[in-house]
Amino acid sequence: MEQTIKHLKDTQIAWSENGLEYRIDIIKELFELICSNKNIIANSITVDTNKPIGQSMAEIDFNLEVFDWYLNNVEKSIADKILFENKKQISKI
Repeated sequence: MEQTIKHLKDTQIAWSENGLEYRIDIIKELFELICSNKNIIANSITVDTNKPIGQSMAEIDFNLEVFDWYLNNVEKSIADKILFENKKQISKI
């Protein structure tokens, strides 16, 4: 277990060392892969949960909309926010 945790931490560090553009491109590839396999994924959800296929597709479509929003807004979402500013200092989060 300790070896697995170490591997995961090392992988996280390696991922974070890649630039934001690179990471966004990789995540966009995942998004496209999910989009192109929606029917397969929906069928799996239906088989696993006994949901009607329409409900499974709606679940995927909703989550893809959220996924797409984050992809299109990630830079703005992670940018520093100014909490306070005067002539002497700027406080950001």
